[in-house]
Amino acid sequence: MLYYLKKAAKPFKYSPLHIYYLNLKNRLRYGAMAPRFAEIIWVKPRECSKALASDTLKKVFGFSEHEIFGRVVESCWPLEEVRLITNLSLIKYCIEHWVHGVPWEDTGEYDRMEKRIRESPFGHSQGCRNRDDIIRRCENLDRIFEQAKQEGRLRTKEEISPENDWDLREMVMHIGPEGELYKGGSGMHRFAIAYILDIPFPAQIGLVHVSAIPYLDDFRKRSWVDL
Repeated sequence: MLYYLKKAAKPFKYSPLHIYYLNLKNRLRYGAMAPRFAEIIWVKPRECSKALASDTLKKVFGFSEHEIFGRVVESCWPLEEVRLITNLSLIKYCIEHWVHGVPWEDTGEYDRMEKRIRESPFGHSQGCRNRDDIIRRCENLDRIFEQAKQEGRLRTKEEISPENDWDLREMVMHIGPEGELYKGGSGMHRFAIAYILDIPFPAQIGLVHVSAIPYLDDFRKRSWVDL
């Protein structure tokens, strides 16, 4: 058990003891079905039509992006801050490219990434520092798309890079009132691939509304084969 706690802790900079504490706290307060830290569920993309940005969660609930995993919230869900997935510019760029064949450069993706690099205090964003890095990143996304299309699912991060424990975080999925799914801020390209191909993908549970706890077991019972 300690091995798996250590493995789960690496990408999130949490100690195994802290993760154990978070899980125990949830279980004591919310029962055996309570969410566990960074647990993975399999999701059908068309089940999720809405998104919540990380800055919204910080503003409403006070949690940073690294504090949301398996957290139960009892206050009102910020429905006024919810955005439709299909209205997000990045999702639109991906649909233009992979569905309609528009080159990445003409979708606005290069401009979006260059803007993020300029605004970053570190001079880079998602491993990119310049236009050449952005081009290589997009070429890699194309390879992931073709691989997912052939295999009928998205691979887990551990399958992609089993040695890089620090980079195992999957897409984040928040579970709102009555079990409704909300896409978190990271992994939008991977989500777009799953959405366009309509294939299941692995996601890590972020925030869970207290009314959604009874729905968690249904998500846990799924595998990519079932979907």
